[in-house]
Amino acid sequence: MDLGVAIANRHFVQHQLRSGALVAPFGAGCPTGESYYLTWRKDTTPSAPLLKFLEWIRAHIADGSPDKSEAPRDDQ
Repeated sequence: MDLGVAIANRHFVQHQLRSGALVAPFGAGCPTGESYYLTWRKDTTPSAPLLKFLEWIRAHIADGSPDKSEAPRDDQ
């Protein structure tokens, strides 16, 4: 039997929570106020893989479904 405890951003583990692979024992979450940023230098044009990743992130944030598809890979 696998047992353990983790603290995770619910957005990143929604699929595992829905499938039952993970359980939120206390139900309610705790907002952290933290954010993630994707940045690049002003004097550099973003690469095609970076723009593809940015598009993917924006789509998943907009619809709230991070588990619809895998993140884009550089070899695609």
